[in-house]
Amino acid sequence: MKRVLLRITAATVAVRVVVFVAAVAALWAAVPSALASPRILMPVLILALMPALFPNSGVVTGVMLTVVCGWMFGTLGLGETVSVVGTFVTAAARYLLHSFATLAAALPYDAIVDTAVLLRWAARAGLVLAGSAAMAAIVVTLAQSLPPTTSTVAILSGFGVVAGTVWLLARKA
Repeated sequence: MKRVLLRITAATVAVRVVVFVAAVAALWAAVPSALASPRILMPVLILALMPALFPNSGVVTGVMLTVVCGWMFGTLGLGETVSVVGTFVTAAARYLLHSFATLAAALPYDAIVDTAVLLRWAARAGLVLAGSAAMAAIVVTLAQSLPPTTSTVAILSGFGVVAGTVWLLARKA
């Protein structure tokens, strides 16, 4: 462990700090407001530290699933109002957690990384988030203009659009 700490580079620390901050943001945004208190901050910080320390493990997936389950519990279980901003913050933090944990997993702890690599990675993540924000704004604007109904056809159509988008993005990658 001492050998690792002596050889670790600033770039790998910076990437892992981004992973930690993104995990904290995602977990805290997903905590239902009924449960949000200073007492839950310590478990959130400890849980957020795990993907930063072990980015090449199932811990990252576990934290991301915890975020989704927390958000769903708050909205579906406790009946909290879904806000566009809160939902986007949760999703954006989850994406940043996933993206930078992937980079952290690929970098050895003693890697010497050019700053341009980190900037390109951050720019790519920023473009994805900007595109997601634009798409969310369009969807919310369109949804507000439609009459409120719960239609199986609408739900299945929405799932189809999401599946098609994921398929298209997977083909481009």
